[in-house]
Amino acid sequence: IGCAEALRVDPSIRDGLLNFLPILSPAHLLPDAGKIGQVERRKIYGQEHFMILQPLTDRLLLQDFKMTFRYGESAVSEGRWLSNMDRTVGTLLSHELYKRWSNTLPAGTCHATFFGTSGQSFGAFTLKGVFLELQGDSQDYFGKGLSGGALAVYPPKQALKAGFKAEENIIIGNTALYGATSGVCFVRGIAAERFAVRNSGAWAVVEGTGDHCCEYMTGGRVVVLGSVGDNVAAGMSGGILWVWDPKGSFRQREMPLSIDLGSVDPR
Repeated sequence: IGCAEALRVDPSIRDGLLNFLPILSPAHLLPDAGKIGQVERRKIYGQEHFMILQPLTDRLLLQDFKMTFRYGESAVSEGRWLSNMDRTVGTLLSHELYKRWSNTLPAGTCHATFFGTSGQSFGAFTLKGVFLELQGDSQDYFGKGLSGGALAVYPPKQALKAGFKAEENIIIGNTALYGATSGVCFVRGIAAERFAVRNSGAWAVVEGTGDHCCEYMTGGRVVVLGSVGDNVAAGMSGGILWVWDPKGSFRQREMPLSIDLGSVDPR
């Protein structure tokens, strides 16, 4: 890494329109060299992570739920604001809880509420006993590897009062609930592509999904109260997917041969 002198341009494209000089020049010779930090081609000093890791939201959650860590008591953390820089919210909390209590905490023992837009992997690997509630929206990998916890996301209440239609807007990003093994998830709004891919045990309710919903799903239950995109249930080998289909168009799709289609008696 950093040894630009070891790079060569393919003679067949050397005379083309592309200018390879910026990537063939050693870093210390570039115009921006030395403006930020030191110019070095090898590690000569350790990295300082404290300033980055210390203000993490999960560090604050550990303080909010200190009585749970010590005695297993129920506790609530209310009103923390998130931005898209806040990634893997709840993961460190679940890790520390598991080391102390394993999977013995009752559902909802730790209830945390948030506002704003979370970064990637909100609620990733959340443990049984943890309930994370987000009033806002979330990016990709929402609930990745969910492991017994409970997640809920919905638009701001002020937006709903002003007429915002959650069922017509995407509220969480791609690949939500990827590889989830257990737990529950409630989404008021539409999930983007690849919702519940490789889900093996989690239960979820969502108001619509993009393409590849429930791809390679092996277990769990998913309820879609709206439309789904293309390639739904591709490679799905287990679990149940319910799709609200008032127009009867879902049954007209070409589905994988491994999928058994049925209808729920409305009575």
